[in-house]
Formats: sequence, structure tokens, C-alpha cells
Amino acid sequence: MMDKKKIIIIASIVIVLALSGYLIYLRLAQTEPAPLSAGESFSNDELDLSTFEIPEDQTAVLRLFRTVDNEVILADRNKRTLYFYSQDEENKSNCYDVCAENWPPLTVQPAESVTIGSGIGKGTTNIIERTDGKIQIVYKGRPLYSKEGDQDPGDMTGARITNWEVAKP
Repeated sequence: MMDKKKIIIIASIVIVLALSGYLIYLRLAQTEPAPLSAGESFSNDELDLSTFEIPEDQTAVLRLFRTVDNEVILADRNKRTLYFYSQDEENKSNCYDVCAENWPPLTVQPAESVTIGSGIGKGTTNIIERTDGKIQIVYKGRPLYSKEGDQDPGDMTGARITNWEVAKP
């Protein structure tokens, strides 16, 4: 029969191993935003957005947002609704001058480290250089824009304007 000292040592080892395994599991289960740089893209097409809990990716330039109607849309870091322009070409913006004043493109600084929010999806997001020299984020080849007048999270003042649609994953 084992003495009490051996039982305590074995029990301690089992507890330490179990705790270590649990901590490793928690670390692997975390969903961290992924950095995006020119030419890189991210995605997970098997993500069920109807049940996906959207994390607070406060540093993410592009993120998911759940509206009051429980609809999942693409939003900027301030949770402002993003839009697609039907006159754009794949990976090419056609919104400049007055258009870009009313529909500011989702841009980043050339040297800025860009973070894409959790759940956006691998292989769906990239950046392009616009003809005005700005760097714009695109989703599935479609340039992204906000709408002048959308102030609060979930505002969709551009939802029913010809040639514009709310950007959805």
C-alpha cells in the first residue's frame, strides 16, 4: 500500500498536468484578430454567423457588427456600417471626388499595421492602392466605404441609395 506522501505527490502531479492542459486549451481557443499587410488575406467560410458571438475587436479596422435586427454586417472600428459600390470593379475603386466625399473609402495609412476582426474570414480581405494614392480595404474583391451621415453604430443611411448596398460577410 502507498503511503500518504506518495499519494499526495501523485495527486499534485495530476492536478498540475490537468491545470496546464486546461490553460493550453484556453490559449488555443482564443480568437485573436489577425494583422493584414499588402498581399495577405484571411477567412473562415465555415463560420456560422447566426450564432457567432462577435468579440469587441476595438483595434480592428474591419470588424463584424450585429444590428438590432440581428443581422451581421461589416463595420469599421467605430461600428459604423460599411457599404459596397456597384460601379466598382474587382479590387478597383471607381468612387472619387464628390463620390468619395459622400462615401469615404475605408482606408489605412501605408505604414499602419492593419488588424482585421475575428470572424471576418480567411482569404476574404485585402488592400488595394487607389489612384489617389490612398490604401483601401477590400472584402472579397469589393472596395469598402462608409457613408457620410452614418453617425452611430448600426446607422444605415446609405442602405437604399442606388448603386450602394450594405456590406455583409
